[in-house]
Amino acid sequence: MIGVVLLLFSTISGAENLSLSIYGDIESKCEIIFLGGNKIDLSSVKERMLPLDIYCNQAMSIKINSKNGGLKLQEKSDFPAIDYIFNLNIEKANIAAKASSKDLLSGLNFNSSGVIPFAASGQLKVTLKENLLYAGSYSDVIAIDVFPSIHNVSK
Repeated sequence: MIGVVLLLFSTISGAENLSLSIYGDIESKCEIIFLGGNKIDLSSVKERMLPLDIYCNQAMSIKINSKNGGLKLQEKSDFPAIDYIFNLNIEKANIAAKASSKDLLSGLNFNSSGVIPFAASGQLKVTLKENLLYAGSYSDVIAIDVFPSIHNVSK
């Protein structure tokens, strides 16, 4: 038995050193999916909620812009836009944003304060400040950009 041990020891001491590299690479991904479609109809109500799912594998930022700064009556370009309140809540990402449509005209940025949400649910809510009164079609376009954040990541 001692001879076997010495033989193995002799073989091990003469072995060459090997190195092994281990690595992995994950692409950055941030996306938002509206579960009820991407349109909100305020024809007969003052408020609507739209559920959403978000996936981001690093800290994220959201930029929100309004095209008209409110609901614009399409047939009357001289009528002022009807203001609304925009709410975005994504609890897992520490985002609780509230702004008027006029504020969104110049664009607002929100970030997850370094939190990585991975898969999270949230909701978007639009509340009119006043009822739509005049006949016609009202519209606004809200652009929501979700992208990786440069802010520090929380541990």
